[in-house]
Amino acid sequence: PSYIVGSINANVGKITNRGIEFSINADVIKTRDFRWNSSLNLSHNVNKVNKFSDENRFKRDEVFEGDPDVAGVSSGGYTQRIKEGYALGTFYLYEFAGFENGRPVYYEHDETTGERTGNKITDSELNTTRDRVVAGNALPKLNLGWNNRFTYKNWNATLFFTGQFGNKIY
Repeated sequence: PSYIVGSINANVGKITNRGIEFSINADVIKTRDFRWNSSLNLSHNVNKVNKFSDENRFKRDEVFEGDPDVAGVSSGGYTQRIKEGYALGTFYLYEFAGFENGRPVYYEHDETTGERTGNKITDSELNTTRDRVVAGNALPKLNLGWNNRFTYKNWNATLFFTGQFGNKIY
């Protein structure tokens, strides 16, 4: 038999990662006793899941990941999905529509087109495949690192700043 268990993990996916990185380093001030060296690093990367199955028997449309494990979210309330054509880290969430009568409501979506129907529904009426929408990505569009080193005679101090921009946080 091909395998004797109910399921099997297989490494059949293909992902493309592309990006650019820029770095500059300079002595801002340099005297006999004092030196300030500064370096800046910027990077931009994108990825895409190209293939999530193979030609043989390993077929999968999508996998849900990112269980927030927080109060108020039922087990299986995953926040991300891995699917062909999308980037890793893609948030796949219910579209919040506000509060009505003190309860949270969400937009209902059409099963076929994925468009909003105009109806607002409560959390008990949500359909996990119909009502979720792509709501951004956890991976940053830009990473930044800025390092500053100050030296005075035999003393030195370093300040390092880092940042991420253009990503969503759940």
